[in-house]
Amino acid sequence: MDEGLVRRQSVARGWASRASRALKEILDTPDVTRVQLEDAMEDFDRRMATLDDVQASLELEISDPKFLEEDIENADSFRWSVKAVRVDTAQKLVDLSKAEQVKQQPQRHSDSSSVASAFSSVQLSRLELSKLWLLLMKLKYLPSYNHGIPSVQSPISKNGVKRVIITGLEHQNQVQVSRKNSWVISMKKDLNSEETQL
Repeated sequence: MDEGLVRRQSVARGWASRASRALKEILDTPDVTRVQLEDAMEDFDRRMATLDDVQASLELEISDPKFLEEDIENADSFRWSVKAVRVDTAQKLVDLSKAEQVKQQPQRHSDSSSVASAFSSVQLSRLELSKLWLLLMKLKYLPSYNHGIPSVQSPISKNGVKRVIITGLEHQNQVQVSRKNSWVISMKKDLNSEETQL
C-alpha cells in the first residue's frame, strides 16, 4: 500500500474534523446568520469531497479483501461522526428560512394594500344618465322596432373598433366604443341617420 496515500488520508481526515468542529461552533452561536452557516457548510463540503477522493484512491490500492472491508468500515464510521453536524446545520438553515419568510409576510401584505390603493384611484369614464335615458327611449319608441328579441353581432371593423350590431326588422343599430373611451350609438333607418354620443 502506498504510504503517500495513507498520509493524504490522515491529512484529509484532520481537515474534515476541523471543518466539522468549526461548523459545530458556528451552529452553537445564538445569533448565527444564514450567510455564516452557508459559508461554513461550503468549507465542510469541500473538505469532505477531498477526503472522499483520497479514500477512493486508497481503496483502489488495497488488494486484500479483508483489509479493504476493514478500511471501508473505518472510513464510514469516521464519515458519519463528522457529518452529523452537517445535518444539524442544514436543519438550522431551513428554520432560518422559515423565520425570514414569516418576517417578510407583513411586508407582502402592505405591498398588496398599496397596489389596491393605486387601483382605487383609477378614474373611470362618466356615464350621463340623461343621454342614456334619451337613447333608450328612442330605441323603445322607434315605429319600426320589433318587440321581439333582436339579434346581436360583434364584428370588428378595419380600423380595430368593435361594433355591436343589433338588428331588428327594418333597421340596424350600431353600438361602438370609440378610441376616446366614449360610447357612440348609431341608429340607421333607410337614408336618415341619427347618432347619439354618450
